[in-house]
Amino acid sequence: MSWFCKKYKSMNRVSVKDFGAVGDGVTDDRVAIQNAIDSGKPLLFPNGVYLLDSYSTKDSGSILLCDGKYNKIDWKFETGGTLLVKETIPDSIYKIAVVNIRPKISTIESAVIDGIHIKSSLNTLTEITGIRTSHYNEYDVRNFKCTNALITDTTEDGLHIQSNNNYLYNITCINNNGHALGIITYKDTPIPNTVSINGFTSINCDAYSIDFSGGKNDGALTPNGQWVGTVKNVLSINTRYGVKIAGHWKLSIEDMTILKSKYNGFFINVDSKDYGELVMDRVFIKDCGRSGFSGDGEFNKISLNNLTVSDTKAGSLKAHSKELTLTNIKLINGNHGVLISGNAKIDNLMIENHVGDTIFRTYCDNLYCKNLFLIKAGSGYSILSYDNPSVNSIEFDTITFANCNPITHGIYNANQSKIKVSNTDFTELTGQAVNNQSLFEFKNCIGI
Repeated sequence: MSWFCKKYKSMNRVSVKDFGAVGDGVTDDRVAIQNAIDSGKPLLFPNGVYLLDSYSTKDSGSILLCDGKYNKIDWKFETGGTLLVKETIPDSIYKIAVVNIRPKISTIESAVIDGIHIKSSLNTLTEITGIRTSHYNEYDVRNFKCTNALITDTTEDGLHIQSNNNYLYNITCINNNGHALGIITYKDTPIPNTVSINGFTSINCDAYSIDFSGGKNDGALTPNGQWVGTVKNVLSINTRYGVKIAGHWKLSIEDMTILKSKYNGFFINVDSKDYGELVMDRVFIKDCGRSGFSGDGEFNKISLNNLTVSDTKAGSLKAHSKELTLTNIKLINGNHGVLISGNAKIDNLMIENHVGDTIFRTYCDNLYCKNLFLIKAGSGYSILSYDNPSVNSIEFDTITFANCNPITHGIYNANQSKIKVSNTDFTELTGQAVNNQSLFEFKNCIGI
């Protein structure tokens, strides 16, 4: 990235052992490592286990503190270099971070950490986060880069990030009682803030695998806060909530797999509206305790491509957007299949083996759906167009019904505006094709 200073990277590193760190897993190395940090030099953590059995006297929220005395941070951990947090950190300390990058003195221009392994302890009541970057008054962490990291057994978040621009590559978080990764957008700024993620794994997280969040205290940020992200190669296994978006984000996501989320797999919060944009490609969601893809917030634009949702206990896909595009979608083994609103364009949607009374529900103002496959789906209405006074145009081109019995209607139109249906065979249905033929326009259809 443009902010990454190659000259700074190539400078000679100083070993934390030169400041007295031992790395034997027994000696408390916190003070020695803090002295190394306070030197402002690029640091090397050789192979070894660096025990942290105390906390900063300058900042009670920190075990190791980077306070902005120097505007650049550059750490390199050799293979086997581990920060081990002992469970004797006092429970009275609230929300402490193992590595706290908190610019109390001046803005930190760049913080680069490569190869870090943090192992905390779940046997403490202290809320411990692995790495935290934050604002402090007018000071920011401008650029944060973390690569090849392993963070395990934290009683709070793995990473809690508030820096302006963030690059995260090859990050693994295991057994986090908070979010594996929280990207918290507390400040509106006229300059775009960014996150780039390539390679992120979360296992056994008790909150969100990734929380793209607005400010907790002030609610969703205004559209003036330009938050943009690209996300690739994400694996989430056995988390409580999967992945969430809140506030105003523009996100592009590719190659994401979410397995065994106890609640929703992917969730757009209700405070995400108007400005937000989401583009997803090659996403697989399976075994969710509730919905697979659940969008309560109404984004300005949602585009879902090559999405598969399987084995959900509630709805497979719910989305509200001023501009919604669904392409090559497979929904398998769920309850209600689809609930959408706004303006939607769909091409190649398959809903198979869903048991709800309505499989495809629309509140859309405008909908064009081509190549809709309904297989072993439904017990009431296969398709239901709800009463919507703003409806303008609803059109289906090529619907395939297969083993959808028993159902009462193939399509039920609760609007006065007509639904256009073309190239569809209703003869497979034992129930009625539609509820009222006068509310439909048919072209190249049989069995009506």
